[in-house]
Amino acid sequence: MSIAAIFLRWGGPAPGWERQFIQRSRQIKKLMPVLIGDAAAWVPEAGALRIPCSMDEFEKRASEVAGVPVHKNDPNYSRGQILCELRPLMAEMYAEMILLYPWWG
Repeated sequence: MSIAAIFLRWGGPAPGWERQFIQRSRQIKKLMPVLIGDAAAWVPEAGALRIPCSMDEFEKRASEVAGVPVHKNDPNYSRGQILCELRPLMAEMYAEMILLYPWWG
C-alpha cells in the first residue's frame, strides 16, 4: 500500500525522461505519483493518479485556494517552470487526491 503521494506538475511537451520517472516511482511501492497538467497524459498504462488541466485551469484553481490572483509571467522563465513556486499549495488545491495518504510531497 502506498503511504505517500508525490505531485508532479508539468506544462508543455514531455521532457524525454517521463517514462523512466514514472516506472521508477511505481517501483517504490509506498509512493504514488500524482501527474498534473500535461504530465497527466504521460505513460497512460502506468498506475498513477492523474489530474489533466491546462495552465490557465491550474492558475485558476491556485487563485481560488490561495484567495489571491495567481498568474505567473516572467520573461526569464517558462510559465510552467515558475509555477513550481506553488508546490506548497498543491495539498490544498488537490486535497481529494491525498486523502488516503499520510504524507505528500
